[in-house]
Amino acid sequence: VSTSALLMGTSESREDDHCIGQFGEGLVMALKGLCELGHEVQIINGNESWKPRIEVSRTFEGAEVLVVNTRKCDDRGAFIVKVKGLTEDDFEQLNSLFLTRHPDYDEADIVGSLYSDEKVLLDPAFRGHVYNKGVLLLKRDDLFFGYNISNEDNINRDRSVMSDYDLSTQGLDVLD
Repeated sequence: VSTSALLMGTSESREDDHCIGQFGEGLVMALKGLCELGHEVQIINGNESWKPRIEVSRTFEGAEVLVVNTRKCDDRGAFIVKVKGLTEDDFEQLNSLFLTRHPDYDEADIVGSLYSDEKVLLDPAFRGHVYNKGVLLLKRDDLFFGYNISNEDNINRDRSVMSDYDLSTQGLDVLD
């Protein structure tokens, strides 16, 4: 991942249909949120170490801003995120937001569409859950199954708003 991923509005996944992300805000906002909660974060990105933290800015009249210090390190050949201070419950709760990391995820309980990448999640644990490319988008009480869709066109920046019409046009009959 290039260091430009640390700039707001820069998305390295926008052109890749298999990646989540579109607006170039997710990584930066996640780092900011973790730092604001007091967690020490370190990212190993190949041969670089990134350490984000919140600092008071003289340039912005004392506003708190996210700063990421980078330095060279031994090449680990991977993108590794370390977060200190997360409890096991915090970690499990975060994992449940991502379909393939959810404790109840089992590929045997998924049915795919013949015409698209959309999937129906049959396990009752996912009833009413709508994921977009594996990231929890919303929960709805009126849905009998769970769904994993691939839609970037009708999702807002915080990935939270999708209308009944939008759900019904995903190549699946997701509404009862």
